[in-house]
Amino acid sequence: MTDTWLPGTTYAPGSTVVPTVRQVTANPSPANPDFASGLNGWNAAPGWVWNHDTGPSGTPGKADLSKYAGTGISLVNTNQVPVTVGQSITATCQILHGLASDNDATCCVSLFWYDSSKALVSRSDGNVVATQHGHTWERSTVTASAPSGAAFAAIGAYGKNVSGVSALGVDSFSWNYTIPTASTPLVFTATQAAAGKSGATEPNWPTTVGATVTDGGVTWTAGAMTMVTWTASPLMTSGSTQPTWPTTVGATVTDGNITWTCVTPKITDSNCPQSKYVAIAASKIYAADNDVIRFSATSDATDWTSIADAGFLPYGLQNYGNTPVQALGLYRSNLVAFNSQGFQMWQVDEDPKNAALLDAIPVGSVQHKALSPISNDLFFLSALGVRSMGISGGSGNLESGDVGVPIDPLVQQAIAYAANLGLSPIATYYPAAGQYWLAFPGVPGDADFF
Repeated sequence: MTDTWLPGTTYAPGSTVVPTVRQVTANPSPANPDFASGLNGWNAAPGWVWNHDTGPSGTPGKADLSKYAGTGISLVNTNQVPVTVGQSITATCQILHGLASDNDATCCVSLFWYDSSKALVSRSDGNVVATQHGHTWERSTVTASAPSGAAFAAIGAYGKNVSGVSALGVDSFSWNYTIPTASTPLVFTATQAAAGKSGATEPNWPTTVGATVTDGGVTWTAGAMTMVTWTASPLMTSGSTQPTWPTTVGATVTDGNITWTCVTPKITDSNCPQSKYVAIAASKIYAADNDVIRFSATSDATDWTSIADAGFLPYGLQNYGNTPVQALGLYRSNLVAFNSQGFQMWQVDEDPKNAALLDAIPVGSVQHKALSPISNDLFFLSALGVRSMGISGGSGNLESGDVGVPIDPLVQQAIAYAANLGLSPIATYYPAAGQYWLAFPGVPGDADFF
């Protein structure tokens, strides 16, 4: 993606921008098309020389392909212009065969196509002048479309001269080239060696492809926005040594072509309770806060304030809600909140208006770390032992043949030991064995139950 230029911004090499105001480029013509100023404006392969004789236009000057020059010799105009793939161009020039025998000297007008790095892609040749025709000037014409991969084009000639009799002359080059419409402005690429910061004011952008401009610590090179090219390069490369890291939130440091910004992982919203009793449901974070259960905005754990998105559940206003919430878990997509007296089951939703209290049962738990979802159920540790939400919620008591009843005496003893040591039991679910694991740190014998 190419962004609009911004002041005071760090740009890595390879970054691209477009000006805030679109540039307009004039339609270019071939440089020195009638050789009035010698071979200036032309890349002439060995064999091409300037001749002061008058050309077909009546002005002095033409280019000659010398005797014995050889074969496959190009003469290319230096004005390489941007093109789009498929763009059609008609080019023409005048050719004077000279006194050489037929086919000993030949020449044609050519369109030379280049890619975005100015490497030659292909050449399109016009009709070849290969005979004397009474020593008169003959026209060579070519109409061709820019091939795949072409980003620039130049007009020129391509010929041979193996004769020792006379030179072959060319003159009066022209074409019908127009820029690829005003809707394709120039794009500028950062070409400095390392990451640099743009200046405070926008530079005076050049209007010629390949031209450069200095912008603070950035050097921009103009290119035609006529095609998309992809170059593999590291998006981020750190420097050879570790930078001095800032400790102020919002401060930055440059490291290679990376700009690091100091941030804090702490949630600064004053409504976030910073609680250790937390559950995740309905794309929100639910956290116990004494006698309420606060929840974050949908899909944004940093926002605990947005109206009609973040908020709280009034736990303390419901049955068994007069002591603080000490454990949170999920049972079949519903939020279950425990305190020492019982639990409440809440329907939760991305839209807070759909939240509703489903049930309240006098079955309590204060062991948040011992809650664990088991298949379609929720196991928890009560004062009497391990219980399941399915049976406890259905029966409304802790006595009726629940999963942990057979080992209640052992678990109750381990709970007492752990409580005296100030340690909390920890539970997890081992799916491969279908087991609920409950551990009591610090209890003699390292009590574990499966």
